[in-house]
Amino acid sequence: MQAFGLMADAARAFTSISATAQMFSAITHVQLTDRQSWTLARYALALEAIHDDSLNAVYQEASRGLAAVAEMAMTDLGSTEPKRHSELFLAFIEGLLFATIVNRRPTSTLDDLARGFEGLLRGMLHDN
Repeated sequence: MQAFGLMADAARAFTSISATAQMFSAITHVQLTDRQSWTLARYALALEAIHDDSLNAVYQEASRGLAAVAEMAMTDLGSTEPKRHSELFLAFIEGLLFATIVNRRPTSTLDDLARGFEGLLRGMLHDN
């Protein structure tokens, strides 16, 4: 998937909040545009996985990659609670994806996403 190919540059991206926000905005934008059908399929899998342990294992395994990258980002940015901050950050992204797709809202621009993510990250990491 193109979005996750962007994570190959993660080591460079996590040098600042701004760069991290830009990287995650690129991933999110691809999920909202070029790969929207994949995002919808992932939601369908999540619903089915609630009732099927084998599907749930597949869903959980697929989620670990981005979760690990997000936790690495929070650590590199100086978070005192990288696991908690990464979970909150990913929950925000999931909510944004879901609300945009399900409610058929216009897709935010890369710049809008980056500004939103940067604000969120600065707020979460402010006390670090």
